[in-house]
Amino acid sequence: MSKELEKELGGKAGMLLMTTFQLREARLQASSSSSGSNHLLATLSNDIDGNDDDTGVDTNEDAFIETKMDNDPVSAMTFLLTQIVKRNYLGIEDKLIEDAQSVMECGRHRLSSKARDVIKGYHKEVANCLDWIAEFGSSSLRTGGNNGYANRSRNDLRSMSMNTLSPDPHTELLNRINSVRKMKHNMGRSALMLSGGGAQAMYHLGSIKALCESGHYDDIPVISGTSGGSIVAAMCAIKTKEELLSDACVPHVATDYGQTGEMSKGKIRWFPTLVEMGAYWLSHRLLVDSKEFKRCCDFYYGDITFEEAFKRTGKHVCITVSASRTKEENLGGGSNSGGAQRLLLNSISTPHVTISSAVAASCALPGVMAPAKLVTKNSVGTKESFEVDGVEWIDGSVQADLPFKRISTLFNVSNYIVCQTNFHVLPFLRKPHHPNLKSFYWRAFQTCEWDMRNRALNLSRFGLFPKIFGQDISKVFKQKYHGNLTLVPRFTTMQVFGLNALANPTVEDMKIYLQNGQAAAWPYLSVIKEMLRLETSIDRCISRLSERMRKISPDSDFQNLNNDLMSDASASHAYMFSAHRETELLKERVDSLENENVVLRRKLDEMNRAVGISVISTTISKSPSQIGFVSYNYTEVAEEDKKED
Repeated sequence: MSKELEKELGGKAGMLLMTTFQLREARLQASSSSSGSNHLLATLSNDIDGNDDDTGVDTNEDAFIETKMDNDPVSAMTFLLTQIVKRNYLGIEDKLIEDAQSVMECGRHRLSSKARDVIKGYHKEVANCLDWIAEFGSSSLRTGGNNGYANRSRNDLRSMSMNTLSPDPHTELLNRINSVRKMKHNMGRSALMLSGGGAQAMYHLGSIKALCESGHYDDIPVISGTSGGSIVAAMCAIKTKEELLSDACVPHVATDYGQTGEMSKGKIRWFPTLVEMGAYWLSHRLLVDSKEFKRCCDFYYGDITFEEAFKRTGKHVCITVSASRTKEENLGGGSNSGGAQRLLLNSISTPHVTISSAVAASCALPGVMAPAKLVTKNSVGTKESFEVDGVEWIDGSVQADLPFKRISTLFNVSNYIVCQTNFHVLPFLRKPHHPNLKSFYWRAFQTCEWDMRNRALNLSRFGLFPKIFGQDISKVFKQKYHGNLTLVPRFTTMQVFGLNALANPTVEDMKIYLQNGQAAAWPYLSVIKEMLRLETSIDRCISRLSERMRKISPDSDFQNLNNDLMSDASASHAYMFSAHRETELLKERVDSLENENVVLRRKLDEMNRAVGISVISTTISKSPSQIGFVSYNYTEVAEEDKKED
């Protein structure tokens, strides 16, 4: 390790190099030992066939049994990986983010090429180890079933025992899948979070375009959008990657969507002109007609529900809305007034809600638009109102611009890629060109920020925080507006003060939004690639093991839970306080212990049979509730030995 590398990565450099070296050596050793075991198996089989001396055979068999029991490369590899497969291991993702920030601001890397190669080499080696776990033993695992031990002679059983000392293939693969799924739970998932910002949220389309062109978009299964960000998130829900590039991430998306000319003929716009806003304000004390905005949403998204959108694209898209509170409902103050506070709409919690109504509600900012109602579509296609506590819904940014906790609970998300376009948030986000976090300037700035948040919190607790248009917006000052990686585009002077937030984007405006949105994402694409590398490797490993499981047990009811993000890891959070879920977990634990007991008994019986103690007749039960359960019938071989003598 060079001094330069140690200076850049600190004491973590040595640990990272050592970890990579240990993984590589373990993988190579396991591969060589597995091939050596196959050679030993063939040699001992030949010795048994040519030697009827019980003493010699037993000696060789004992040596072989000891070798097989002591050599378990899959368990050894899994043990190593479970200690290091975690989010931001040794802080290497933070180092990559700082390096990308330097590239964005200064045009040069902060880390040397050698330091970056060390980090990438670690991720690559972990991916190689996961691939090895998925492929190891693919040609040697048996197909299971009744081996017919009772109908074979003693010498045949001895030679067969050499090939049957490995665990049942169904149990072996199931154990691997469970181990890798635990790694997946520990690692968590990445989510793309699109903030609000009105029309300025069109910057998100540029970031989406950069992710699609780089090939990383398919590896992000969870997308969240709030307020203006919900407009882009809804596009991601209903359109594939190819359709996003051809229909959504284009300059004419806000003026001639689909290039049919229908928007111009029907006067369909996201936001009215300044004159129309003024006229509507004089008569309704609002700037935007919510009915016209809903008509625009219907034109873009139709009546597609969250469930239908998920079946089409496979993306878990979430849209946040907040409950509307009138002055009468808020007279009592406190956190219990008015009932529900916010709602996370997605294909799991609200599958039948239409995306169009969700976007209209999430963009209903108090003072700009009237509260909106959510709409559902039943099984026969009839639209109905979605009632929760009898409330209407407003802009989701009022309560949670970035719903970290709810998405983490529902989808096991541990890494957040945030695209931030709220003009009122930008001054409080630290950018690479700002002074160091330990500088006096930044400490004083943070002190002022914390003081403002604390005052807002105290006023809200006593019910003294002023309400705007009858709505409590105190949580706007208490939210977290940045993630593990935060993409912030360069704003124009008008956008810095939010003057374009309610201006319908023209073709020229969209060109700027797309260009600057891409520019904000480009320096971080390499970081996003490394963040997603281990997640995709784990998914690929589970997918391969599941495919092998289906080949071995085609009649079983085993399900590949890798295709859907709702694995038992994330489901355990959703049913954390459910007694029914606790019962299911206990049953799963009992089944796991029984399977382990069966494997141990089988190994013991095979060892006894190899030295001529007993003959075992096995019967495999294929019941859906307990696949792979083995029942044993022991018979003494004294009578058989007498007949052979």
